[in-house]
Amino acid sequence: MVTFTDAQIIKLDDHLRQRFVTRLTAELRTSYPTLLAPLPLPVAQRMVARQINHAEQYGIIRQTALATYLHYCCAIGPDFDRQKAIHPMLNAAAFNPDDVPAQ
Repeated sequence: MVTFTDAQIIKLDDHLRQRFVTRLTAELRTSYPTLLAPLPLPVAQRMVARQINHAEQYGIIRQTALATYLHYCCAIGPDFDRQKAIHPMLNAAAFNPDDVPAQ
């Protein structure tokens, strides 16, 4: 039986999170070339990570749902969630992670 320490689990979680940020940043740079592509990669990755942290405050934790949220940030604007009309969708348990907006 394999046993992991808390420190190992945290390190693995951090590693997987960074891989997701890297992968999502590459996807968004391709999908929105005028928005993220001109930025240095580390800056774009920090922006994506910050928006992921913000999305998690709404309970959005699945990678597909987080990717959808980030697509909305790029397509609509990084503060789109401040509109009161959008709050029910962000707080809904039925948030559709596959509803990526058309570009």
